[in-house]
Amino acid sequence: MCTGAPRELPNASSIDPATGFGDGEAERAGRAGGCAPGPGRGCRRRLCVLLCVIAGVALLALLFCTPAGVRAGAVPEVETLSPVVGLLGVFGRDARSFFRRWIGRRDEEDDGEDGPDPGVPPESPRGEHSGAGDGTGVPVRLEGIPGNLRRFDDPASPGETNAAGETPEDFFWFDDPLSPDLSLRQDPDDDLPSGGTGGLPELPPDDPSARRSEPLTDAELMRLLGFDDGDDELSLETPGYDACLAEDEPDPGGETPGGDRPLESLIDDLGGLDAEVRGRALDTIAGRGAAAVAPLIEALARADDERRWCVAEALAAIGDDAVPALIAALGDDAVQTGAAATLVRIGGPAVPPLIAALGDDDGEVQFGALYALREIGDAAIPSLVGALDAPDGNTRRSAARILRELGWKPPDDPGAIRYLIAGEAWLDVAEYGGAAVGPLIAVLKSPDGEARWNAARTLGEIGEAAVGPLVDLLPDADDEIRRLVAMALAEIGLPAVGSLIRLLSDPSLCGTAAAALLRIGEPAAEACVQALDDADGGALEALREVLGALGEAAAPPLIQALAAGRSRVRGHAADILDGMGWEPWNDTERAWYLIAREQWIELALMGAPAVVPLVRTLNGDDDRIRGEAAATLGEIGLPAAVRPLVDALGDGAVAPAATDALVAIGRPAVAPVLALLEGGSGTVRENAVEVLGRLGAHEAVPAIVELVRSGGDRLHRKAVDALVGIGAPAIDALIPLLGEDGDGHAGAEAALTGIGDAAREPLVEALGDENGRTRMGAAMVLRRLGRAPAGVEEQAAYLIALQQWPEVAALGAPAVDPLAARLGDLDPGVRAGAAESLLRLGAVAAPPLVRLLGDEARRGTAGETLVRIGEAAVDPLIRALGEETLRRPAAAVLVRIGSPAAGPLVRALGDPGAGQAAAEVLGAMEESSIGALVGALGDDDALIRQRAGAVLIGLGDAVIGPLIEALGHPDDAVRLEAADTLIRIGRPAVAALTGALLDERYRVRLGAAE
Repeated sequence: MCTGAPRELPNASSIDPATGFGDGEAERAGRAGGCAPGPGRGCRRRLCVLLCVIAGVALLALLFCTPAGVRAGAVPEVETLSPVVGLLGVFGRDARSFFRRWIGRRDEEDDGEDGPDPGVPPESPRGEHSGAGDGTGVPVRLEGIPGNLRRFDDPASPGETNAAGETPEDFFWFDDPLSPDLSLRQDPDDDLPSGGTGGLPELPPDDPSARRSEPLTDAELMRLLGFDDGDDELSLETPGYDACLAEDEPDPGGETPGGDRPLESLIDDLGGLDAEVRGRALDTIAGRGAAAVAPLIEALARADDERRWCVAEALAAIGDDAVPALIAALGDDAVQTGAAATLVRIGGPAVPPLIAALGDDDGEVQFGALYALREIGDAAIPSLVGALDAPDGNTRRSAARILRELGWKPPDDPGAIRYLIAGEAWLDVAEYGGAAVGPLIAVLKSPDGEARWNAARTLGEIGEAAVGPLVDLLPDADDEIRRLVAMALAEIGLPAVGSLIRLLSDPSLCGTAAAALLRIGEPAAEACVQALDDADGGALEALREVLGALGEAAAPPLIQALAAGRSRVRGHAADILDGMGWEPWNDTERAWYLIAREQWIELALMGAPAVVPLVRTLNGDDDRIRGEAAATLGEIGLPAAVRPLVDALGDGAVAPAATDALVAIGRPAVAPVLALLEGGSGTVRENAVEVLGRLGAHEAVPAIVELVRSGGDRLHRKAVDALVGIGAPAIDALIPLLGEDGDGHAGAEAALTGIGDAAREPLVEALGDENGRTRMGAAMVLRRLGRAPAGVEEQAAYLIALQQWPEVAALGAPAVDPLAARLGDLDPGVRAGAAESLLRLGAVAAPPLVRLLGDEARRGTAGETLVRIGEAAVDPLIRALGEETLRRPAAAVLVRIGSPAAGPLVRALGDPGAGQAAAEVLGAMEESSIGALVGALGDDDALIRQRAGAVLIGLGDAVIGPLIEALGHPDDAVRLEAADTLIRIGRPAVAALTGALLDERYRVRLGAAE
């Protein structure tokens, strides 16, 4: 390949000394499909030599005159000059070519004049959490530039040695003359300056040439390879260009194209002088496709400068099939420059593979890919935008950098967020708040550890909006991501505490959540303390461990929880404080601590300092604890606890304990509790009644008795029990209830029964009460008590109250007065029963009954009873005839008794006081008294005979017959008085007397005749 002597080329003056290609002619060659212009080349060897000499002198002058700072300093952001080829470095491997120095100096001048582009955010060093707001261009250390892209081939002139002042016959392609460090971030500890970009020359953002929408044309590629715009007048007929044919190589112009020719031969034709031959070779190689790529790349490495362009053009013609190999060749020092230029020429089809190469492990490949993409320009932008989400961090960063250098601006906030994340401008990302959470979460899932760490920090700065997505990420995350999530949640702080506490219940996430809570520290303590109430199992244990680990930071909320927390929280808080070695500082803290520990005896011994905490505990959530607090207040016994305990009587859960406590406190509780009987509700009144009863509050008896009369079932029973508790002071109020119907009567019986012996005497007295129900109730209570009266009269009253009438009559005379007293009872049954009993008693009952004739209310019943007694009652009645107040009712009773009373009445006719009344009674008795009156006519007492005769005369015709019969009486005195009486009767008796003259009895006839 091209080992022969160089041929002279026409228009050699248009050839760039460094590349061997003319700008304008190269473009025309590209359109023709060849590598060089057609025939007619002239020889301008001398001109070429002269140009080379001038260029060498100028290069030496620039190298020696350049300040040390320029040689050793950092290269600013690269511009889009053509770094593919350039002059040699003359100071060794790390020296810089003329193009490197010229570009560096121009960039420094541009930075000094115009300043950095404010629209391009600088990049932060890896591992640092910084924004992108300074916008300054950052130089790249020369030492960071990859060596292979700063190494240049030795100069070679066609057919000559490297002697100064001689024109080279062959021109070699050189490696990229600039090759700045790509500044691919490797580690946070790199010595690269902050924000350094390195890499290929960077176009200023306002440079229109920095953005390309199409692949490079041949003219652009020639300029890319180092030709200035002023070289258009030069032609590709420069001597040495066509020296790509070997001296012994036959003229290819006469050969016919052969599709079966070896690739090596076709590749050699690419350097031929005949444009037609080159074109045919190019077309044939392009037709071979992927099979020609490897030989072409190998040839690219071996070819001299003149043929290298031709090989590159062939690779570009192959297109897509050449891209993978060309990208791989970017890592080869020998072919890197040519491969990069070829990829730029291929353009759009090479973009996706080039983007993939940005994440290659080989830094040289990364550098070449970054450079090629930047040179491709606008055509690469859509793919670069898509690469902002690439999983590989190098790819994202490089894509963002290229987009920035191309002047691309995100169209919206989501695009801006993606761009900033890819460029690792984390503080700027955080300013987007919640909108940035989703993209940052996606970064957390990426394999890039550095980006994940920065994303977690940024999510922490965003704050509450990131909590939910971070928590949702945890279940499926690996340990590393969980640590990062915990770090982010810890930076968010208090807004994340609730979610972290909930995660403690998940055994797989408990450790992560606990670690985050510990990192949050004191702000998380209060929420952790509050969570003790609902937590259980592992979550509870984790909370206790977290609070214990927080130490002093957790002490204030734990102490507060002793006083303000729920009972369960208080217990856990006390345990945790014990683990810290905490001791109460005052009596109040000690009281709350003892409550949490449920050391009630110690609290009672504390006395007054424990009252307020115990009172507050009455309003707690644990009924058992509240009951214990109430009982302890009762043991302390201070009046200060009365009102809270009274209020607690309405709480069914704690009311029993509050009741006991109020009873224990004693008399100070009476007035407040008594007030509840008027204004309290059912349950409150029930408990209040119980308290008053147990306190023996006699002043409460009227109110409680009223409750016995009108209260409901429960309240009625409570009131009865209370009255039993009050005892003797309640008896007088209870006995009247015995005379009532309904609950009052029953309640009074129950209460008096409960009072017991203290009620016996009042109950015995109540046996004589005018109210039959009262007597009955008293008797029933006495029976229940087994305390029946011992005296006969008391027994009679007792039996009368029970209405056991036969037993009353069996008592005899002692029962008369009680029975007589009941004859005027309001209860007809009682009256009837008493009368029946008196009737059974007979004569002994008469005197009291006669006395009752003077009582208008009981006169009727007494008289009726006397009538029923009959003859046994006559004598007391006759005696009553001598009393002014009893005469009339007694006479009436005697009249009703009739003939049994006639004899005694006749005998009473001689009584000075009652004789006249007896006569009147006998007269009122009419026929029932005639026999006795007739018999009285023979009485020795003249007054009796007189009054009897008078009565008989008063009886009229009814007595004539009996008197005529008396004329035959054996007693002469009777016969004489009868005759006298008939005479006194007079004419009404004549007829009867006349008839008697015919009577069989002699005395009758005699008396009638007389």
